[in-house]
Amino acid sequence: NQDHNHSITANGSPTIWVTDYGADPTGKTDSTSALKQAINAALLMGAPNANLSNGIHDCGGATIHLGGGDYLISAPLVIPVNYGN
Repeated sequence: NQDHNHSITANGSPTIWVTDYGADPTGKTDSTSALKQAINAALLMGAPNANLSNGIHDCGGATIHLGGGDYLISAPLVIPVNYGN
């Protein structure tokens, strides 16, 4: 399990950089796994048991930042239901 640093915006929301998870902004190698890992990290943000409403987990305003570039993906990237910002 890798430990990743996340920057915090002025309003206190975490920013997750996909390149920290190994995403390749040149588009030469597949970044699907790295992007899925970044999405999963964002889904874990926010206070435990924090809900926006009706069981929708509050991800604490997490932002997934691509930082520019072209990313090759080989499968759909899916945000599960019941998560929000």
